[in-house]
Amino acid sequence: MSPVLLCIDDRTQLLQIRKTNLERLGFAVVTATNAPAGLTLLEKMEISAVLLDYKLEGLDAEAMAFH
Repeated sequence: MSPVLLCIDDRTQLLQIRKTNLERLGFAVVTATNAPAGLTLLEKMEISAVLLDYKLEGLDAEAMAFH
């Protein structure tokens, strides 16, 4: 089973490019466009790693890492 990566970014075009590139490398990728949606996915799924935009609306990367 491939590692599952969670990508969080409010810039949807960059998020889609990142998702496509990571999937080509063999990763399973789930995405969220904001911090609350990302936190919900973290609670519901087994995630191997998180890649996120440092300046998210609502929570920055430090606050997200705390959760």
